[in-house]
Amino acid sequence: MEPTSGWTLSMKRRSFLAVALLAAFPVASLFATNADQAAARQVPRSLLLSILAAWLLLTVTRLLTRDWARAAYLTAGFVLLFYSYGHVYSLVEGVSIAGFNLGRHRYLAPLWGVLAAGWAYATGIRARRRSLNLTPLLAVAAVLLVSPLLPLAGRSLSLLRPRPAQPTLSPTQVSSASATSLPDIYYIIVDGYGRSDVLQDLYTLDNSDFVSFLERRGFFVASDARSNYSKTILSLASSLNMRYLDDIVQSQGPDSTDPRPLIAIIQDSLVQRTLAASGCRTVGFETGYAPTELTHADVYLSPPSDSSGGVATAWAARGVNEFESLLLETTVLRPVIDKYVQGQNIVRSLISQPYQNHRRHILFTLSELPKIASMDGCSFVFAHVLAPHPPFVFGRRGEELVPTRPFRLVDVDYYPRSEYIERYRDQLLFLDTQLESTIDQILQNSDRTPIIILQGDHGPGAYMDYTAPLTTNMRDRMSILDAYLVPPDVASRLYPSITPVNSFRVLFSGLLGQSWPLLPDESYFTMNDTRRYDLIRVTDRAKTD
Repeated sequence: MEPTSGWTLSMKRRSFLAVALLAAFPVASLFATNADQAAARQVPRSLLLSILAAWLLLTVTRLLTRDWARAAYLTAGFVLLFYSYGHVYSLVEGVSIAGFNLGRHRYLAPLWGVLAAGWAYATGIRARRRSLNLTPLLAVAAVLLVSPLLPLAGRSLSLLRPRPAQPTLSPTQVSSASATSLPDIYYIIVDGYGRSDVLQDLYTLDNSDFVSFLERRGFFVASDARSNYSKTILSLASSLNMRYLDDIVQSQGPDSTDPRPLIAIIQDSLVQRTLAASGCRTVGFETGYAPTELTHADVYLSPPSDSSGGVATAWAARGVNEFESLLLETTVLRPVIDKYVQGQNIVRSLISQPYQNHRRHILFTLSELPKIASMDGCSFVFAHVLAPHPPFVFGRRGEELVPTRPFRLVDVDYYPRSEYIERYRDQLLFLDTQLESTIDQILQNSDRTPIIILQGDHGPGAYMDYTAPLTTNMRDRMSILDAYLVPPDVASRLYPSITPVNSFRVLFSGLLGQSWPLLPDESYFTMNDTRRYDLIRVTDRAKTD
């Protein structure tokens, strides 16, 4: 006998709620884990599609089982199996027991099939002998979803609270300069750009033509420059605030993964506030890397949409974004993604869009930089160009590279060393040609000579291993391009071994007449993103490795 219609409606709603919560959990969890890299705008579509697909599956299983509770349990198991495959594969990839390699799709995929069949049997057949209670499923689904939402909520609330007090300027650091007396100041970060001599030694890469170009244009190129930190978010938090991060490292502890203190002082930096006090506007760019997107800047520039038609149509038609590409890697589609055939096919189309977006961000930034010179008054321009850092999207002549793996911003353990070196070399050489054009256009468009700091945040990663700092070549990772087009009063203060923590100290001392004593030029290596504040001093090794 069928239950009453009112009870059936209630059970139906509870089933849809339980399934929706479980379908939202993998998306929310992945975003919470990658919140320092993924932008929130990339998440809604995957969240909606995950819930809609789960609801569709629930409807189908309800037709098969003729019972909402059994259908909900059956769907819940399938959803969790669908989203857990890639995580398990990543854990066992490369793990061998007695010569037997566990991390192979040929073994793991059939196991997932057996687990799915077993779950279907347990919930669809055996469960018919007794009624199922939806309350435990709802409780588990709610707890799972809340676990990633709590840190995300904490992060959102922290953005609404007043920002922690930043260091204030002492009387000797207050300038009488005004926007009418200051030139435009460009701080251009070329992510992962190594130092010329190291590139020659370790990558057989000769970029002397580019260095000569910079010197002919009046740049001082620091011949022994090093980064202060081995990771972008640490390096830029330090350079933009002209200090080391000892206080944050100590307060967070070595086990912390929380990027919020670093993001906060990148988004509201001492450099930016110092120049704003003299009347300079801040100009930021959409980069594809959330921590360096200064969305609250006075002028924030984003690439124009390449879509046509209505908003809803464009939103649905836009290709897979960076977060969605990462999400696909966690699913049972991982074997298909890892083993798609060469040539044009639906899998390649799915994973190529984030690469195209990445190309677009880089080219847009480089093309827009010269246009800022036409603005009245002083501009502080912060441009984070995510190249020559992987992913590799440009060939030596700028040709679009065909993607061979899902999109990731990581630069370690994602490319074999030989492939990394070859593609890094080509991407850097193309970037050099673009930078030459961009710099020349900035100079041509400027009424007065601008200030340009062109700097790597850290070196490349072909010889780096997060988990084995003793075998990592620190000279490779910590040596950077560091070039300055500055007035003579500032240039006289520069020196070959300058590190980014002193870049704006030197600039402000010479340009604004402020007192900013130099700090020791130290270098620190971080273990990985799961222990981002576990730092090792590698200054000596960065000079000799």
